[in-house]
Amino acid sequence: MQAFEVNDLIHQASEQNKRSLEFLRVPPMSLGIYRLAAGEPDPLSPHKQDEVYYVLSGKAKLQEESRLQPVQTVPSYLWRPARCTSSLILKQI
Repeated sequence: MQAFEVNDLIHQASEQNKRSLEFLRVPPMSLGIYRLAAGEPDPLSPHKQDEVYYVLSGKAKLQEESRLQPVQTVPSYLWRPARCTSSLILKQI
């Protein structure tokens, strides 16, 4: 069993000047911090596995073609199924 402090992970990613920081990888899954600045496009391509985003600050929208799913409450979880072509859009509040 392991516990991870979000603030420590964010600090570690910042110190290493990384947009993403994977902090756990076990056979069924992996976990990581992925940081986007407000208005910055999500450059990732669809993954082979389902993805869960945990929005810590700002506002977020998941966009898939013409469908837009806003997230108004922070923190929030977003789920993107494997191989989905949606993108994550963040907006500063």
